[in-house]
Amino acid sequence: MNTHSKQFLRSIWKNALANWLFVRRDLCTMVLPGSVFTLYALQDVEGFLSGFFLLALSVAYFWSILTVFCVSNQLFGIEEDRLNKSDRPIVSGLISIEQARLHLWFSIYVSFSIAWILNILGFYLIALVLVFLYNFKNLDRHWLTKNALTALGIFVVLVTGEAIVRPLNELTWLWSIFLSGIWLFMSPIQDLRDISGDRKVNRKTLPIVLGKKHSCYFLSVGFCILLVIYGFGLSTSPGYLLWVALIENLIFAGLSLTISIRLLLFQDSRSYDQTYTLFQLLYAFAILSSYSFLAR
Repeated sequence: MNTHSKQFLRSIWKNALANWLFVRRDLCTMVLPGSVFTLYALQDVEGFLSGFFLLALSVAYFWSILTVFCVSNQLFGIEEDRLNKSDRPIVSGLISIEQARLHLWFSIYVSFSIAWILNILGFYLIALVLVFLYNFKNLDRHWLTKNALTALGIFVVLVTGEAIVRPLNELTWLWSIFLSGIWLFMSPIQDLRDISGDRKVNRKTLPIVLGKKHSCYFLSVGFCILLVIYGFGLSTSPGYLLWVALIENLIFAGLSLTISIRLLLFQDSRSYDQTYTLFQLLYAFAILSSYSFLAR
């Protein structure tokens, strides 16, 4: 293998690694939900190859639009990343700011192309507007607009996942509202870890406005309410099966109560990070259990 080939392969590896480091913390909030909703909707598609093609395009679309969000967010958050997330590709020196911008424009091109192929340009444009408001208009600097835009973004991801395959129905709208509502009210749990960096950029997150202690009380009660709503939603769904719903409710309740208790008992930075990981697991489980609600 000649020198040029080795340099080319190193460049491919470096950019692939940078992309992974850009998006790895947020895969459960965009790629997993959107792809799972596409997967569940494939029950209406005949033929393995057709279904596989749609699912592959779905994963590629959500990965590329997530890259658009993460790269633009990290380009505007270099100083706070130095404090909170020093392993990210820009602050770690893996790639330069100019190279990060190339990642951004390439991801915009890829996501637009896939959205055009899948005939979801309307949803794509809404997603871009939300990214623009969140990252470029600094609406992430206040907890109210930050949480609202996060929830709206999750909602768009979920309905887009099903729209890739089939027209949306009432059940999809309702379950998507519930799943995005989790982020509307519970997303301040991720801000508990990042208070020092948020203060540096004058971001008014809920833990900064209310204080860590009161925010933990609020979130702890919220997770207890959440498990009741989840159980009610499953028990009223057309795809409801008693033994399946019982298992899903027990797992969801166990995770919710564990998070609720941890928020009250463990209030240091490392514990907050671990609790947020549990929250991501809870949300991922809620997404994966959506089949019980969406099955026709």
